[in-house]
Amino acid sequence: MSKQTALKTGVIAAGCLISTAGHVTVSFAATTIDFILKQQGQPDVAQAAYIDNGTALIKAAGGDQNIDLLFNQNNQTMTIINHEEKSTLALDADKISSLAGQASGMIDMARQQLLAQMENLSDEQREQMLKMIEGMGGGQLVQPPPAPPGEKILKQTGVHQVNGFNCNKTEVYEGEQMVAEVCSAPADVLGIAEEDFAVIKSMRDMSQMLRDETAKISNQIGQGVPQFGDAEVAGVPIVMKDKTGNTMTITGIKQGIGNASLVKPEGYAVKQMPNLPQLIQ
Repeated sequence: MSKQTALKTGVIAAGCLISTAGHVTVSFAATTIDFILKQQGQPDVAQAAYIDNGTALIKAAGGDQNIDLLFNQNNQTMTIINHEEKSTLALDADKISSLAGQASGMIDMARQQLLAQMENLSDEQREQMLKMIEGMGGGQLVQPPPAPPGEKILKQTGVHQVNGFNCNKTEVYEGEQMVAEVCSAPADVLGIAEEDFAVIKSMRDMSQMLRDETAKISNQIGQGVPQFGDAEVAGVPIVMKDKTGNTMTITGIKQGIGNASLVKPEGYAVKQMPNLPQLIQ
């Protein structure tokens, strides 16, 4: 999977919509959700999410018509399906967490050793060495480790109307920085069955964990992990906006999944997750 493909998948979002303002729909165990993804500097993309029997399929993930995302609640995997390459790549939470811990320790050790060596260099030699390291893709070794995010704070701003529907708006802060705006509503009000909402929650929680873990080591996977809302914001997002200005807005929700197939395509090559040396490049 290329870095470009990974970046495209990094803005995936999922949510749901009330079908008629002020009306409560009947819950059902199979859901199709249509939504619009707006990314900075790119055309709007219509997407769809299909949820059934513990599995969710996101079409046109990140706005790329060649990329789908398949989430399995039972084994906690997210599989990136690349129709152009005819390949699949499964992101396994346990393996990523283990690799992230190993790689993070190696990066910290290498950073300390490199900075110690650079202390004895002249300004000119240090500048040349920095350029060489960055040219080899090791820029993160000479950068200080990212500061941990500030304390998460949720600020409720009241009931808002989106597409004629009421939702509760929450501003999400990390320290003093606002990182997201989410306008959400309870799943039962949206007509989503409890089992389907459980898939959404599980997918959201896993995606957040994967993003946190992979952010420690490399954007090769970290930016490819989708975002499905904030784990601490109750309900399902009708509209979600991240700190970069990308937004997701639900346009429809209906019972059933039509002809959608919530399984991996047959005949596609199975790619393996990057190993430790690849992750820390």
